[in-house]
Amino acid sequence: MIMKRNIFLAILLAAAVSFSCTSVEEPMQVERAREGSTVFNPVAVITPFVLDGPETKTVLTIDETTGAKFTFVETDVLGVYPTFPEAGTQVAFEVKSIDTDGVVFNGGGFGLKEGNEYAVYYPFTPDGCETIAQAEAYVQEFPVDYSGQRQTKVDGTFDISAKDYLVAIGVAPENGVCTMNMEHVGALAVMDVTLTGSAKKTYKAVTLSSQTENFIVSGEIDLTSDAEIWNNTGVSTTVSLALGNGTSGLKLKPGKTYRFCMMVAPVDMSSETLTLALVDDEDNVYSATVDGRNFKAGKAYKLAATIAGPDLTEPTNLSANGTANCYIVDTDAVNPLGYYFNATVAGNGVTVDLDAVSPVYPSSASISGNNALVKLNQNNCITDVAYDATHNTITFKATGNKGNAKITLLNGSVDDNDYYVWNWIIWCTDEPGEVSLISPTTKINYTLLDRNIGATSCLSGNTEAEYGLYFMFGDPMGYTVAEWNNASTDGWEMFTEIKTVNKPYCDIASTGGFYWFSPYSSSLSNGLFGRLWGGGSNNTGDLKAGVVSIKTLYDPCPVGYKVMAYDVLYNLASTAAFSRTDSNGLYLDGTDGTLFFPYNGNVFTGGYTWMRAGAFMYLWTSGHNGRNMAWCHVIQDPASGNDIGQGLQPHIIGRGMGVRCMKQ
Repeated sequence: MIMKRNIFLAILLAAAVSFSCTSVEEPMQVERAREGSTVFNPVAVITPFVLDGPETKTVLTIDETTGAKFTFVETDVLGVYPTFPEAGTQVAFEVKSIDTDGVVFNGGGFGLKEGNEYAVYYPFTPDGCETIAQAEAYVQEFPVDYSGQRQTKVDGTFDISAKDYLVAIGVAPENGVCTMNMEHVGALAVMDVTLTGSAKKTYKAVTLSSQTENFIVSGEIDLTSDAEIWNNTGVSTTVSLALGNGTSGLKLKPGKTYRFCMMVAPVDMSSETLTLALVDDEDNVYSATVDGRNFKAGKAYKLAATIAGPDLTEPTNLSANGTANCYIVDTDAVNPLGYYFNATVAGNGVTVDLDAVSPVYPSSASISGNNALVKLNQNNCITDVAYDATHNTITFKATGNKGNAKITLLNGSVDDNDYYVWNWIIWCTDEPGEVSLISPTTKINYTLLDRNIGATSCLSGNTEAEYGLYFMFGDPMGYTVAEWNNASTDGWEMFTEIKTVNKPYCDIASTGGFYWFSPYSSSLSNGLFGRLWGGGSNNTGDLKAGVVSIKTLYDPCPVGYKVMAYDVLYNLASTAAFSRTDSNGLYLDGTDGTLFFPYNGNVFTGGYTWMRAGAFMYLWTSGHNGRNMAWCHVIQDPASGNDIGQGLQPHIIGRGMGVRCMKQ
């Protein structure tokens, strides 16, 4: 797919280009290089979009007086076609460097002849050009197709594919320089949609429709004429912008304003009332009307509308897609009717195979209770917690505040610790994003959440908000910094209290002055800890890559995710692997975004004391190292001057560290 970038403020429209059809170019390049004076470094200057107002050289935002500046991506390709005095064969110029005032292209041995005139167009489209005659005929009628536009994100990055066509006609080299003053052949519709309602939905398209007039969907531009002559080949009363990556749409939240950008062919819709609509993944249409515009080439038009989306009609079932030890409440889209989850399953219900070595380990993940107790409520993030005996669920409401809550299921009196059954984390935060990256060792493509479990921010700020919860290895619950420092009440008791009438489900054990999470009274040397988070243990020969690790009932990740495998970041200890670092953490570029890893440090259990432990990132993996050690990633701030080793390391299982989840 041929791509490019337009910049509105810090908004980047990114894409990439490829081309072929070189068989007809080389003879013409060699022949023309021998004729007269030549120009080897043409410069392209792109006229910015103007949004209903004067042109500006520096684009800071999109409003009524500023425009959208076009820049190329290096390796983008322009087609060049000699038009006068003689028509010739098209050739390609590739972008070699990028400049704010223009783009210099490498002539590649092809000389632009003084006295000739050329047509220049983007993107270069050589498909089907097997002969010179075919190539000449093709570029004389440069095809423009505005169908198939797609936008893949709503966080400030727009992708409108190769639909922003550029043309310069009658270009002549002067004084050894060929300046290609390229203009947009279409208009840009900037659609700002404010979504109301209460339901968060997935939408697959944005459409713009007229009642009587037709939009131009496809056409051809005559490159041999100084005038912009369109030969329209396709029209429609509706133009569409697909949302998402082709297999899924984009999830939009009520109460927010989203910006969508779509190319529109020049057409006068000023007398029309247009319908701007969102189409959800169930083909429901939500729309509003906007005033039509006289869409002119090279201009951008802002169409603002408020669209009433659907309302929620019942509480949200957090366990609808599966059970887990952690459930996320999106603080940007709180359901005023409340939330509930299944309270009859421990974790995800997948028990850990421990070879039946202990009679106190539960033979089933089925649980039961009759009451609910709030053990943690950071920033008053939840209210109205109750046990629903009719449906065997735990219910609550969210306040919209960010924080973490812990809810305990009881099978007896609230005051009777012997009847504590199981705990769940309610993680109240803006919905975590996902970023995909390729493991440097196994070359497997993994998708990670953009923050640690419990973190209420994915941004660098050197605060507990991005550190998240701290876990002992195998621990399904984790602790806040305050809980670690207040172990006599809400800290270690969480596990010594979690029991049914018959058997303990988990416990805190201690040996030699330090503590660790244990599913039962167990020796540290039995090698079974490697199965708690499903990543295997190297002393039993089953240290596994992430694709074959499993999620167990002790896994602390939300539905659809599991503890990060050892190979995801293996060999990323070198700071050269990160796009940048600062005093707060490290930044790793994935294939579709950037991941921030804060210097969260770790917690020493011996003294119940939280320590940032220098400028280090500590993250558990799902793999165990045998005895009292498990695998974790330790990566150091290169400016800290600390000489402690970094990389994949075994660490004491009782240390508190962060957990980053990967997609199952």
